[in-house]
Amino acid sequence: TYADPCDFTYLQGVYFAYAYDLSELLAVRDLGYNTLLHYGGMHISGYDNDGGVQNLLDNAKTAGLQVLLGTQNSLNGMSLPDFVNLYKDHPALLGFLIADEPSHNGMSIADQQAKINIMKGLTNKPLACSDFTYDAFTEVLADGYDYIFGDIYNDAGETAEQTLYKMRAWFGLTTKRHPNSKILPAVMGFKYNGGVDLETIISTSKVFAKSCGGNFSCFGWDVLGESSISNGIRDTVSLQKLSKDICSYKTGVYKIPECYAWGDVTEQA
Repeated sequence: TYADPCDFTYLQGVYFAYAYDLSELLAVRDLGYNTLLHYGGMHISGYDNDGGVQNLLDNAKTAGLQVLLGTQNSLNGMSLPDFVNLYKDHPALLGFLIADEPSHNGMSIADQQAKINIMKGLTNKPLACSDFTYDAFTEVLADGYDYIFGDIYNDAGETAEQTLYKMRAWFGLTTKRHPNSKILPAVMGFKYNGGVDLETIISTSKVFAKSCGGNFSCFGWDVLGESSISNGIRDTVSLQKLSKDICSYKTGVYKIPECYAWGDVTEQA
């Protein structure tokens, strides 16, 4: 076990699907990350299936890392209370991910709130979600998340300036709408098949990652189980260099745009 765990003053995380092996976790630590956001779901790719949640947590402890553990795709047939009770006291556990992109995937506020309430009855660890949208006027996120990560990605045919505008708009509005949550970027550390080039992705991700003074997450490490993705950090040198760059940025200065007004939005005929 590392004699000196990572410095957790800043949250600098990378999303994991199925990796758990100590050698990979040490490679991730070498890039500068200190937190693993484990959402599961890509285990259907058919490889790296020999390990599981316990291996991930144990190896994270050995590597001096902390884990935000997914509760959406990783229960392995257990009930939610049994799953939480089994892992909630593990020394590598930072907290739990409630859902992956609940707004984008149509999870209602009521269903999110019900799960948050259950989780808060089981643990006092932080609870988190990610949100795949920049339109905070129409997003449907419950209150009660400790962390909300915004994965505001480069769309095909979109300029870097347009992507950065989306990032700023989502950040300002979401921060205003959820004042009791910590709003953090989830930057793009991958490439869609047919999407914008890696150079543009890296240029916008560098800006987005620095909006919270060194607190961020990045998607993702082992993403090649997803057919729409051609490159991830695990296999792409330029994305590894991006990781080292953004993980070295630690100022603590937040640069989130001020949102001066917030009100109800209604559609009109």
